Amino acid sequence: MKRAPAKMFISDLLGCKIVTAQGKVLGHVLDLMLTAAPEYRVRALMYGRSGLFHRLSVLSPFRKMAGVNPPCDTIPWHAVDSLEGSLIRLKADFDVDQ
Repeated sequence: MKRAPAKMFISDLLGCKIVTAQGKVLGHVLDLMLTAAPEYRVRALMYGRSGLFHRLSVLSPFRKMAGVNPPCDTIPWHAVDSLEGSLIRLKADFDVDQ
């Protein structure tokens, strides 16, 4: 399997299909969580309905009113095994339900 290149663009990841090592499709990358400057690194991939709501800022007004920050569906970057074109394959030992 091909490894992800050392440097890439955010646009290389957005829209990629995320699959488990067993081939189960989890969704598509909708947004990214990055580390702080000066050297930005991908911390996690956001996907699913909550990732979409986060990206579109749909929940922002409700967060402010209720004072809560609902969790978002994320995959930590260390769980990524390979990037094959527009397909992100997760490591076999990664449990999505953690």
